[in-house]
Amino acid sequence: MTAGLLALIVYRAKALALFTLMAFFIGEKLAELSRLNVAADRLHGLTKTLGRKLNRPTRSVSTRVYRGMVALLILEVPALAASIVLARPSPLGELLVALVMVALLGRGLATFTLVKRWRQAKAGTLMLDADNTLFADTHGVLRHTITASAEHFATRVIGGGFWFVIGGVPLLFAYLALAMAAAHTTPLREDNRAFGWAANRLYRLTDAAPRLLASTALLISGCFVPRMHPLKALQTLSHRSFSEGGWLRMMAELMGISLGGRMVSEAGEVELPWQGNGTAQLTATHLTGWLALLGVATLVWLLMLLFVAIL
Repeated sequence: MTAGLLALIVYRAKALALFTLMAFFIGEKLAELSRLNVAADRLHGLTKTLGRKLNRPTRSVSTRVYRGMVALLILEVPALAASIVLARPSPLGELLVALVMVALLGRGLATFTLVKRWRQAKAGTLMLDADNTLFADTHGVLRHTITASAEHFATRVIGGGFWFVIGGVPLLFAYLALAMAAAHTTPLREDNRAFGWAANRLYRLTDAAPRLLASTALLISGCFVPRMHPLKALQTLSHRSFSEGGWLRMMAELMGISLGGRMVSEAGEVELPWQGNGTAQLTATHLTGWLALLGVATLVWLLMLLFVAIL
């Protein structure tokens, strides 16, 4: 039985390596063609509706915690049910899993969007559009771009991939549903802190190993990308946990910049504590560094998967 489970993990690691490689080049486009973005937007809408209907500020803290657990259950049950149906052994099922995985990983990497924004920043045409009205200048847009991209890499690429290798599509969908619930109920917002207590605690537990892997991949990548500071970033992990802003601080120290301030998340507008001692006036050069870092980190992640595959 143990040999069978190990063989299954090795098989999934090989498949995930192939999916990740494909996602880096065509994943984002596949997500658009498959209308995965529309499905994700609808799930986000459902999560917002649950929060609006169940998270009443007039209720007691215990009631809001209980209702938060109910909302989490409402999200997890359909996610697990859909994943079980999708993971049924058949040629069509395997093809659907491959397409969904490449599209999901493509949304996490978002290479085309990042390259487009880099070109705009380099040409000086990065404008504050309707989605960026909360930012005072293009520096804020670039800070948000790097912060959101790093979070998506850790959650959707490393986190989703980790749980796919461990337990297949069911654990992958369960983790992503939990991540969505936690993102909509960030502890930075006082109005949903009690409501999202269960989701955030459980997400923090399931995200510990993936976040460590993501940090390792980025720190190793920093050794090969110019103007990165992996040793300074490594020191931040020794005295700050990820739950206390250590992830954002690690990113800031690695790139030699400052991250934080007004940001847009699934929960709405939030004010992140400032992390890092570098400049907050980000330019196209900083986005170039992040693109290089993301590319090398993806390669490091592929090497990790191949290492598991040849064990």
